[in-house]
Amino acid sequence: MIKTALVTGITGQDGAYLSKLLLKKGYNVNGTTREISERKLWRLEYLGLQDDVNIHVVDLLDIVQVQGVIRSIRPDEIYNLAALSSVSESFVSPAVAMKSNVDAVSNILEAIVAIDPNIKFYQASSSEVFGNPTSLPVSENTSICPVSPYGVSKAIAHMYTRFYREYMGLYAVSGFLFNHESELRENGFFLKKVVSDIGCIAAGIKDELIVGNLDIVRDFGDAEEYVDAMWKMLQQEQPNDYVVCIGKGTRLEDIVQYVLDCYGVSPNVVVRSDSLTRPNEIYKNYGTNDKAFKQLGWMPKNTIFEVIDRMVKFDQEKSKAVK
Repeated sequence: MIKTALVTGITGQDGAYLSKLLLKKGYNVNGTTREISERKLWRLEYLGLQDDVNIHVVDLLDIVQVQGVIRSIRPDEIYNLAALSSVSESFVSPAVAMKSNVDAVSNILEAIVAIDPNIKFYQASSSEVFGNPTSLPVSENTSICPVSPYGVSKAIAHMYTRFYREYMGLYAVSGFLFNHESELRENGFFLKKVVSDIGCIAAGIKDELIVGNLDIVRDFGDAEEYVDAMWKMLQQEQPNDYVVCIGKGTRLEDIVQYVLDCYGVSPNVVVRSDSLTRPNEIYKNYGTNDKAFKQLGWMPKNTIFEVIDRMVKFDQEKSKAVK
């Protein structure tokens, strides 16, 4: 029997990779986006999926539109990947982050209750909900204590998801994903910015790479691998929440140096600026994927440096195509 999936935020990095995975598994894949444009669709086109998925223009903050698309599709599974995903942007517009990341979740869960409580729901949560943990590694039992508007919004959305699971009986789960990157990452994210800017420096287009605090330690993984964990969460007999991570931390300075070496660029181009430091910074954070391994059978294979190699290659090929 062919399953039907609805992926909100289908045009983003995770949405595109998840669509690729679901199509391979024989799903009928539908997705939502706020608008359809060439700028939005390039990831699906890059993966060759644009003709294999059904895209619906939906405002997730409008419960009537949310109910309408769910009624028309009747999905077996819903993956909510749509969100305001920039932590730094959330400090500028905390109210926008709250509305975007909380109201949409509430609308989807309410629609599931009203239309078909058997629909399985995945909520894309984040390691940001744990803030600055008192002990490492972070696990599913770590206290939730966010230190950014983005983290607060994701924590509330997770609480909503857990409430609908425990008190409304839905199959609703959260995946606490640590940093996960790829060549499909949006501009503005740290690793994408580093690869892009150093590539421009190597090509003589830019003179410097402006960064914030490089002593920070983060848990970085491969986005294409992480969507497999999302899918596995909805295939279990019982719903549960999982941390998804590599399980080790990497200093941002080591990442910058690796990219510099990839392009053969001197470290002298790196300029540090306090303007790029968050008001509330998380200085060291990494998790454990023990539960995901034991219960889901999920284990990451690629290191962040293998992901960077892929990103650099993509960046170089894109530059050649422009020339």
